[in-house]
Amino acid sequence: MRSILAFFLTIITMIGLQAQSLTDAVRYSTLIPGGTARVMGAGGSFGAMGGDFGSLSINPAGLADYRSSELMFSFSMNSGETNSALGQGSLSTEHRNILNLENLGAVFHSRVNGSDLMTSNFAIGLQQFNNFSQEFGFSGKTKGTIVERFLELANGVDADG
Repeated sequence: MRSILAFFLTIITMIGLQAQSLTDAVRYSTLIPGGTARVMGAGGSFGAMGGDFGSLSINPAGLADYRSSELMFSFSMNSGETNSALGQGSLSTEHRNILNLENLGAVFHSRVNGSDLMTSNFAIGLQQFNNFSQEFGFSGKTKGTIVERFLELANGVDADG
């Protein structure tokens, strides 16, 4: 009975796992690794080196390079610009700068006495891998009515003309 229930719960859970298109599936599965300024300055190649919080998601064994406890946070700035135009020349430009908390974490270091281990390190943190915030606004005036727009759609004229 439990296996049947587990099977149906698995199927029900998987129903919601779908993408709008192949493009969306690739977009949401692609990670854009961030990290600390040190990791980003080295082109994200700190995975083999360790000793930096930004490398822990790439190579958790790099945690062994820590010789002291550390509390860290880093920010990133995302900026974007949207230029929009209506058919009769109404233009709109929107700029957006967003400050994001890219990393937040702590590494706890301790020496182990009376054991074969020299040190013990424990880390917990949060790292942002992607940002899908793409909101923008547009306002303007155009000639015509909604009925004319419906007529355009009926005749096969899309938003691109």
